[in-house]
Amino acid sequence: SYQAIEQSRNSRTRNSTSLESQVENVSVIGVNADFYKKAGKHEIRYGAEFNTNDVNSKATAANIKTDSTWKIPTRYPDGGSSMQNLAVYATHTWRVSPQFIVTEGVRGSHVQLKAHFNDTTFFPFPFKDIEQNNTALTGNIGFILQPGRDWRFVLNGSTGYRAPNVDDLTKVFESTTAVRDSNHVLVNPGNLIVPNPGLKPEYTYNVDFGISKTIEHAVTLEGTAFYTWYQNALTTGASTLNGDSLVLYAGDTAMVSTTINKDKAYLYGFNGQMIARVNKNFEITSAINYTYARIIEANGKESPLDHIPPVFGRTSFNLQLKKFRGEFWVMYNGWKRIEDYRLNAEDNEANATAQGMPAWYTLNVRTSYQVNSYLTAQVALDNILDQNYRMFASNISAPGRNLMVTLRARF
Repeated sequence: SYQAIEQSRNSRTRNSTSLESQVENVSVIGVNADFYKKAGKHEIRYGAEFNTNDVNSKATAANIKTDSTWKIPTRYPDGGSSMQNLAVYATHTWRVSPQFIVTEGVRGSHVQLKAHFNDTTFFPFPFKDIEQNNTALTGNIGFILQPGRDWRFVLNGSTGYRAPNVDDLTKVFESTTAVRDSNHVLVNPGNLIVPNPGLKPEYTYNVDFGISKTIEHAVTLEGTAFYTWYQNALTTGASTLNGDSLVLYAGDTAMVSTTINKDKAYLYGFNGQMIARVNKNFEITSAINYTYARIIEANGKESPLDHIPPVFGRTSFNLQLKKFRGEFWVMYNGWKRIEDYRLNAEDNEANATAQGMPAWYTLNVRTSYQVNSYLTAQVALDNILDQNYRMFASNISAPGRNLMVTLRARF
């Protein structure tokens, strides 16, 4: 496989003649081979894969009136970054009986990363090159028990591994901008994330347990609980640049942060789902997810792990007739309290209220009617109540009420 990806950011302050452009070009090449063998009650899958990512980062600013240009900081190393991943794996499934299945697996990985900074004018790092080589062996084992047609139990244990990637190790990113009052006095400095060449891989140890029950061939209830223990957890923390915790970036003051390792962290939660087939035409589905995670600091105290969403879910009612289909559904998110944010990291607390991100829900409907064998009419209305809400960590409010009318014709 091959992918060529370009991602660009163009920004200009209102009434400014300066247009800033940051462009990343990424080339991704992948090769994989997968094999399968079945012998009686045993199934074996094994294979190997290799992929490489090359990142080329450029940045310029231009005067939109005079067309003059000048250099600005790149988002990733201007000398290029590359990451290679080589892995081999094998899994085994043993159908001990129609009611009991055992699965095991093992995976070996080797990850290499290289990056080079040509120009350190903007960021006088005490290094120009970043290079890492990381190797890990991970595995899993799982059990499935189906004592009858209506019950299903699943128990899994596994280990996980994530080597720091180009984004973790080399990114230069302003996650929040400085805030000044009407007199241009600094109220809050911005937050600038800088590279950390000493970053270590993150390891996880995981267990999950799931139960599924079908009632009268009409209602299915499913629930899964999970727990993860982290070693060398990757997160964002305060740092310095050449001994300074505050630096000048983009013409304003910013606090220095970087991706760091924390010795210990944990995460747990559950998700549940219900599918109720009321009759052949009407069905109700509902799902909910909850996650809680904390970092254990060196002093034994706990602080929030970043990127953890609040409780969220979806409930829908589906009607299907001969020519008509309709769905009414509710999307909902719980509060993300400010005390559950990892401050000055990537949860973007600056985009929340003083108490955090408020809970919200939306009501939505979509319908479809087949006029004849050639023509279908569709009508959808999202966010019927026109709720003003934001997703956790976003700085942009979600869309308001949205009406869509569609005619589909087939000849």
